[in-house]
Amino acid sequence: YITDARGRVTHSKFGSRGNGEGEFEFPTSLVVDKVTKQILVCDGIKNGRILIFDSEGNFVKTIQFHESNPNGMCINQLTGELYVADK
Repeated sequence: YITDARGRVTHSKFGSRGNGEGEFEFPTSLVVDKVTKQILVCDGIKNGRILIFDSEGNFVKTIQFHESNPNGMCINQLTGELYVADK
C-alpha cells in the first residue's frame, strides 16, 4: 500500500499477480526515487525485470533483464543511479 507523509493509507494496493505490464510474480524489493517520486519494484525471480510506477501506483514502464534476475536494488539519492543486485 501507499501512504502519505503522515502515514495515512492513500492506496490500499497497486499492481496485481502475473507477468504482464504492472503485474508481479515474485516481488523482492521496492524503492522510491525521492526526485521523480517513482516507485520501482524488483520482480526478478521469474520475470527478470523491474517495474516502475508513478507516485499514485500507476504503471509507467518496465526495465527488462534478459540474462539476469534482479533480486534487490537501491537508488543513490545524490546521483540518481540505480544499483541492482543480480541473483
